[in-house]
Amino acid sequence: MKESLLKTSKDFISFLHKKRLVLTICAIITLVFGLLNIFVFSNHSEALDSDAFITTWKVSGDSDGRTVKIPVYKNIYKHKINNAAYNYTIDWGDGSPIEAKSGYVSPSHTYANDGEYDIKIEGDFPGMTFSDEPRSQGRRTYYSDAFPDNDDRASESMGRKILFIKQWGKIKWQSMMGMFFNAYEMTGRYTDSPDTSEVKSMNHMFRNAMKFNSPVNFDTSKVEDMGEMFKNANSFNQPVNFDTQNVENMGEMFIYAPSFNQPLNFNTSKVTNMYGMLRHAKAFNHPVNFDTRNVESMSMMFSVAEAFNQPVNFDTSKVTSMYGMFDNAIAFNQPVNFDTSKVTNMGGMFIGATSFNQPINFNTSSIQYISEMFKNATSFNYPVNLSDTSRVNYFSSMFEGATSFNQPINFNTSNATNFGNMFKNATSFNQDISNLDFSVALKRGQYDDGMGDFASNSGLSIKNYDKILKNWHDAVKNDPSITFHHKPSSAGLKYCAATAEHDFLVGLGWTFNDTRDCGIAPQDINLSSNTIDENTPPNTKVADIAMPSDPNDTPGDTNTASLTCATPGADDNAFTITNNKLYLKNPADYEAKNSYNICIRATDEYGNFLDKNFTININNNNELPVVTSTPITTATQGSPYSYTITASDPENAPLTFTASPSNPSWLHFNPSTHVVSGTPGQADAGRTFQVSFTISDGTNTIEHKYNITVSGNGNNQGGNNNQGGGNNGGHNGNQGGGNSGSAGGRGGSNVVNNYTHYHTHITNQNTRNSSNGSGGGSVTDSNPARSDSNNGSNVNDSNSDSSSNKDSNKSLKDKTISSSSHRGNNSSNCQCPVAGSSKKEKRSFFDMTIGELWWFWILIILILIGIIAYLVLRNRDREDEFKEKRVGF
Repeated sequence: MKESLLKTSKDFISFLHKKRLVLTICAIITLVFGLLNIFVFSNHSEALDSDAFITTWKVSGDSDGRTVKIPVYKNIYKHKINNAAYNYTIDWGDGSPIEAKSGYVSPSHTYANDGEYDIKIEGDFPGMTFSDEPRSQGRRTYYSDAFPDNDDRASESMGRKILFIKQWGKIKWQSMMGMFFNAYEMTGRYTDSPDTSEVKSMNHMFRNAMKFNSPVNFDTSKVEDMGEMFKNANSFNQPVNFDTQNVENMGEMFIYAPSFNQPLNFNTSKVTNMYGMLRHAKAFNHPVNFDTRNVESMSMMFSVAEAFNQPVNFDTSKVTSMYGMFDNAIAFNQPVNFDTSKVTNMGGMFIGATSFNQPINFNTSSIQYISEMFKNATSFNYPVNLSDTSRVNYFSSMFEGATSFNQPINFNTSNATNFGNMFKNATSFNQDISNLDFSVALKRGQYDDGMGDFASNSGLSIKNYDKILKNWHDAVKNDPSITFHHKPSSAGLKYCAATAEHDFLVGLGWTFNDTRDCGIAPQDINLSSNTIDENTPPNTKVADIAMPSDPNDTPGDTNTASLTCATPGADDNAFTITNNKLYLKNPADYEAKNSYNICIRATDEYGNFLDKNFTININNNNELPVVTSTPITTATQGSPYSYTITASDPENAPLTFTASPSNPSWLHFNPSTHVVSGTPGQADAGRTFQVSFTISDGTNTIEHKYNITVSGNGNNQGGNNNQGGGNNGGHNGNQGGGNSGSAGGRGGSNVVNNYTHYHTHITNQNTRNSSNGSGGGSVTDSNPARSDSNNGSNVNDSNSDSSSNKDSNKSLKDKTISSSSHRGNNSSNCQCPVAGSSKKEKRSFFDMTIGELWWFWILIILILIGIIAYLVLRNRDREDEFKEKRVGF
């Protein structure tokens, strides 16, 4: 029995040896271990079901606070979900059973504990929405049964519970309208993209998602509605490379998205609505090369887009409203060559656009409203060429606060019902507008005041305001039907010639806050100065002109100075007056003319004037000397240098020449002949010297300064400097004295012979300083007893021989050889780990870099080795079996 068992064991071992099963088993184990590492052990991140739509919600508080409702759509046509049915499962993420759901009923779940939970949805799930829509009496009706119509806060409360979109999964979405409306806290942590190939509406998809700023790589090829898509998405600033070929509505798409500033390369050929598209997108400033052939509304399109200033070459042939289009777009100042033939409303179009100042040439044949069009557009001052304003009803506040505007007004106002505040606070405006037709507005005043504050605190002169009073007087007097008592206010305005008309209107009950001021002729004319220096620049101010009025004159009465006296001054043509300031047109020359006679007239607002003669005296100033020679700025080593300074004085005063003590020592100056001379030496070659001389006429001094560059003659060869000690040891070689010239001489050599020291430091400090010469010299340690050698060289010129350091000591134990000549500084950029940042990001196998997968490649190699070994040994077994068979024969 024992022998039989022993034989069986030997046979089994022999069998294993022959079949090499041990190696085969090892290879299989290695393969299995590798696969486990790939698919199990290397999965550092939480496993996600690739099919599920996963969102993370945070619940807390009472039962309502711990309840989550998934708001599915009601079955109504507005959602454009193609009658898709709900048939899905939902995992609430707290260990409760997975639920199967269907129909248009919003599922809900109340959690037992506060916390964050991942909710997973799989199956047919066309969409979800927190959306509501306006309803009569201020109530709202929601698109989901999750929110009662009488509780508008329910949507917001539920939306705030969503924290993350973790994964889009493989849901085939039908609609995303209002999908994350009111998701104030939500951000994106997904790495995949949703299947939006059937989605037609993304209207207010991320409205009020104030923290959302994740990629939106969506298939939008069938989307028709992107209105309000990112409304109030305060943080959003991601590329939006959308296919918008079918989009019709982009109204308020980025309204109140203050961080958004990405290119918009949209196909807008089907868009009809751009109302408020970039309103309050305060950071946006990219080109808007939109196809707007079908757009009907551009109202508020760039309202408060504070950074926007790009060309707007739009096709506006179908646009009907431009209301507030550039409202408070404070940077915008581009041409607006729009086709406005169908526009009916331009109200507030440039209100608060403080930089805008471009020509206006609009076809306004359809316009009805242009109120507030340039209100507070403080830079605007172009003629307003509106082709036809006969249909316009409202001119109210059109130029209110437009402080720069002062252009003629030729409007047809035959149907205008309201002129209230039209020129209020337009402080520069002073035009004759008595040609405007106020008749309809005055009649309209029977119901309301169409003239209130018409031109209060504007720049209207007394004469122009007088004309308006006469216009109003004549309109009322000729039409007895105008009975209403108007309150045009007219604060800050003054009248004089229309005193009778003014009193007539007051007698009818009109209320004014204006002032009568017929003025008194100016009492005097004074100049702040009656002298000016000769040789001043053209149009130099001579004096401010003061024209005091009579003490009894009305405060605020203005006087204007001019060179229009009845008997002009002899030299009036040499001067100009601007804003009551006197200017000399051309520089005066005392030697040619030392005084001018002029006459100045002061005129008040009513034509009263005063003429007064003045003499303007010219101050004779000592003028600076002038250098008339051209300096010689080059010299050659070993060759004489010479330059003679010549100068003149406009007053022919004698000149004194003095050389600066800082001039180079090789340069000499003769103050009598004004000759600068000298011969630069070898040490001066290759250097540039700044030389300076002063020239004085006794009153004024000028400095004559220039540079002299000395070049070498190319005939210098560096010498050798040797230092050495027989028994006392060598020291560092002295720097080579060679001067590299044009022929390229070589620097000197430093030689050290050391026979006894074990520690030697040799430094080569020879440095090239010529781009065509040879490099520094060499340093040599020739101790024959040392056992090792070290060579080093660095050169700071790319066209030279390198210097070298040589050490042939055969027994030296420690030594250092260095060179201080350098080619340049080398810098490196290092990305170093942040201190304390030991936490590793969890990633899956497929997220790892090649370097991080070193263990995987080792496993692959082991597997291959095992397979190859198995095949080789198997082949040998077959050869052995074949040999045994042959032996058997």
